[in-house]
Order: sequence, then structure tokens, then C-alpha cells
Amino acid sequence: MTTITLNLGDLPKQGVVIVTPDHIFPTDDKILVTLLKPFIITNGKASMEVPASQSVNGSESISYTWEGYTIDEIVQFFFSDGTEWKGEVTEESRDRTWWTGQGKGTTGSRQVNRVTEESRTLLFKFHAVCPQEDSDFTDLITIPQQTPWLGIGLERLAKIILDDKTNINNIVSNIINWKTDPYDESTQYNTRDAVYYNGSTWLALKDVNQPAGFPEPPPNPDEAISNEYWLLIARGVNNG
Repeated sequence: MTTITLNLGDLPKQGVVIVTPDHIFPTDDKILVTLLKPFIITNGKASMEVPASQSVNGSESISYTWEGYTIDEIVQFFFSDGTEWKGEVTEESRDRTWWTGQGKGTTGSRQVNRVTEESRTLLFKFHAVCPQEDSDFTDLITIPQQTPWLGIGLERLAKIILDDKTNINNIVSNIINWKTDPYDESTQYNTRDAVYYNGSTWLALKDVNQPAGFPEPPPNPDEAISNEYWLLIARGVNNG
């Protein structure tokens, strides 16, 4: 893992950095890199632990997409009938309620509900390789986005991870949970589940913990090779 240090200086202080590999790749520690958790910016600073993608296994360098956002809290006040109040409000500290005007008990004051929403503003977005050595964020070198590396195939991927043909099946089975039944919209799928759908095989990128399963099926691979939930890992001839 490489530590990337970010310091925004005088720029807005709170936010998040989202680091996403432009395509999946195996590390020297035999970890398959797909999705990373967002890194929180606190007081303008963030320390990000990112798998190195420079000269992966001594060959290709893999790019990441680096996106930074400031986060602001939008506060609004509404009456019980849904009408928004944009005037002065006062908090009643004893019961933590909010009231119009000078506060609870004053002439004409009415109780309102406080609603907060998160607003994100894009600070930067670029593609860069994560180096082998710990680095400052400003030292990352931007490059064009790489084409998704989907032609690698699972067998070749297993060889790269372990370089041992006798254990290829074991490695692949640990990375991916192969589902025996075709995709069913009523089935719940978990991260790394692989399922057959309309002639192609798709990998689940996240868990959805609800009985109805995913809100949408895998896309048509002629139109998209991935969406928020699915990644194409084997294209078939019948795409439905």
C-alpha cells in the first residue's frame, strides 16, 4: 500500500476523495483491486492508503480516477404542511426544537422542522498511476484514462496473481463466488457474486441487503460494460 498525503491549504476544508481503479488489477500481495472506500478530507487534509498501481507485477501500470469534492451542509426549515420557511429561526435548547422568529413562546412564533442535505462540489478529477513509494498528492502525474482491461480473462488473471497453474481454480474461486443459477431479479446478490445473464457473465460490485435484490439487472454489454452494480467479465453471443 502507498500513502498519498493531501493538503488543500486555503481551499475549502471538509470533503471527500474518491479513488477508483480504471480497471481491476491484482497486486503483488494477491489482492484484487476493484473498489476503494472514500477518503475523508478533514481540516483540508487527507491521508490515503491506496494499492500501488505502478508497474503491476513488473509490467503494466494501472491508472486510477482521482475525484475530490468539498462537502457543504444545506439547512432548510419547513412547517408541518411542507411549506418552507426562509426567515429567522431560533433553537429551543431545552427540547432541541426550532421556532420561527425570536423563539418558542414569542408572538407569532411557529414550530418548524430542520432538514439538512449534503451538497458536493467537484474540486478536481483526473487519472494518474499510484506510485510504489509514499508520495504527496501534488506529485501524482496525470495521464489519459486507460481502456478497461477486460480482455485479461479469469485464467490469465489467476496466473498473474499466483503464477502457479495448479492453484488457478482455488484462486479464482476465492476471488469470485460463482452462482449456479442465472440472474433472477428476486434474488439477493453480494459483492463478488458472478451470475449468468442473457448470454454473458457479470460480477457484482456491491452488496444490496434487501429481499428484492438489485434495483436493476446487468446492462446490455453492447451498450455498457458496467454500471453501479455490475461489471462484465465474460461476453456471450446472446445479449438478449
